[in-house]
Amino acid sequence: SEDPDAEDVGHKWTLSALLRHLRSIGQDTELLMQRIEDIIIKSILATASGIVSGVKQFVKHPETCFELYGFDILIDDTLKPWLLEVNLTPSLGCDSPLDVRLKSALMADLLTLVGIQAVDPILRPQNTQNRTMNNPSKRLASQRRVNSAETLTQKKKIQKPSNRSGLTGEQARIVASARAQFERRGGFVRIFPSPKSWELYSQYLDSTTGIPVVSDPLGPGRVPQGVNTNYNLMLHEQLFPAAARTIGFSVPEVTLDRLS
Repeated sequence: SEDPDAEDVGHKWTLSALLRHLRSIGQDTELLMQRIEDIIIKSILATASGIVSGVKQFVKHPETCFELYGFDILIDDTLKPWLLEVNLTPSLGCDSPLDVRLKSALMADLLTLVGIQAVDPILRPQNTQNRTMNNPSKRLASQRRVNSAETLTQKKKIQKPSNRSGLTGEQARIVASARAQFERRGGFVRIFPSPKSWELYSQYLDSTTGIPVVSDPLGPGRVPQGVNTNYNLMLHEQLFPAAARTIGFSVPEVTLDRLS
């Protein structure tokens, strides 16, 4: 269709249009989405050891990278989802006005979520670059910005609790980053961590580090050395204190408005 607002025409529908259609014929779309989210979370957990190793090896600062995955999921006639493949480089090409509408919103929300600031080169002062290049100290700082980020890990010391919550500086940074990303999420839905994620998926995480443990036929689960802080548990306790504090607390199902 040439109409970007036509979400349920032809062979290409939006997820929202599909869910509206299924709900209109009496299907449980909430259960379907929970099953799809479960597949996505377990897929990430199953491959986390490679992701963690790559991040530790190549990423010197926690805010300098992000990745977008594309999950191809088949839904059978019983509404059971099946994972077909995970695309590390999902196509962002646009073959129709609907593609343009959806993928433009996706990229805008993605860049907003990770916190990349938009700069309009037209509105940027024309002489800013000249002032920087004419000032040796500013030019040196500009050139060494990446190197400075790389040295951050070398300057880390044993951190002590720095606030009333008892969190270290690094823990407080992680919690603040998670909360800020949630506020900037746009059309994204955060499925991990969630009020029930620790209850459902802690069995797949190392009890000491909180890092997903993958079964290794040649030996025990692979857990990176030198990690002794369970950031996943800490983040869950900080974001969902009621679920973490209360013994026997039954977390209500989160109703997600995916149909808007």
